[in-house]
Amino acid sequence: MNRVLSFLLFAALAAAANGSGAEELTGLWKAKKRFGPDARGTLTMQRTGTAVNGADSRTARDFMKLGQLLLDGGTWKGRRIVSREFAARAGAPLYNLRNIHYGYLWWSEDYPYKQRTVRSFSARGAGGQSTTVIPELGLVVTTLAGNYFSRKGMFAASTDLIPRVILPAVREAGDDPNAPVVERDYVSPYGRSTNGSRVHVH
Repeated sequence: MNRVLSFLLFAALAAAANGSGAEELTGLWKAKKRFGPDARGTLTMQRTGTAVNGADSRTARDFMKLGQLLLDGGTWKGRRIVSREFAARAGAPLYNLRNIHYGYLWWSEDYPYKQRTVRSFSARGAGGQSTTVIPELGLVVTTLAGNYFSRKGMFAASTDLIPRVILPAVREAGDDPNAPVVERDYVSPYGRSTNGSRVHVH
């Protein structure tokens, strides 16, 4: 079970409650079938408008489409689903939270790549369900893991694999296609925040 579509719907609903985001809410609701005919989703809300539970069940291929939607600025196959502004803020590092960053229910983290870092943002669900977008490389990676008993193991089975194993294999124009792929060490800094607070950065 992953929660990204219901979470996106909640983010749009919260925005709509504040007088904006109606376009996103309508577009995401209509997109549920487009992003997977076998998808099932639930979203439970309190009267105050805060989410208490959300879940969404779909295949890895359909889960990946949500990352592609944001990578393409809110469009799917040329059709606008959410506004460009909403898509940009969904994956933006809006808050410093748990030693990485957070946007509209998508986590943002810098990954090492070659001799630089690249920004990623990802929807993360229990057990290691994740869809990660790396805009600079035009890359979307989805994992469906099932480690429900260890947060460290959950990340090791999902998002930590990207900088450790996948990014070393990604080639850019001009790279030697025969260069060896060397796994690199990486452990996410995600964890208890040293200051224990959410710091707005944008």
